[in-house]
Amino acid sequence: METAYFNGKFLPKDEIKISPDDRGFLFADGIYEVIRWYEGFFYDIDSHMNRLKRSMKEIRVDWSDADSFPSVAQELIELNGLKERPSLVYLQVTRGAAKRTHAFPLPPVNPTVYAFARGFRPDREIIESGIKTILRKDIRWSRCDI
Repeated sequence: METAYFNGKFLPKDEIKISPDDRGFLFADGIYEVIRWYEGFFYDIDSHMNRLKRSMKEIRVDWSDADSFPSVAQELIELNGLKERPSLVYLQVTRGAAKRTHAFPLPPVNPTVYAFARGFRPDREIIESGIKTILRKDIRWSRCDI
């Protein structure tokens, strides 16, 4: 059974339900962060935390417990038995669930916070032999800072 983090609680992943009125679902009104776990430490967690806070500030989402993310991530690694495996922790923070309107909800609603951890093993064959790629302009990355 996988354990995930949802709005302040560690729960079985398959029990988590996100509202269809969540602004992350309706408008992509949220941010995400992914951090790698290398069998004992998180890679550059300070930079990830700085980007997380900056991204939330950019879109004006207030998750008052953002500073808890490193301990949440650590707990997810432990609860999912990943301490000895290369892994990643994915975090999604959205503005939350509210009546659908283009304006930000007033009064503000609580953000939706969801995180999970999973093992990650790079494909050794691909690393050794490489892959073919095609480069194209991708406008989605115009604001890759958030």
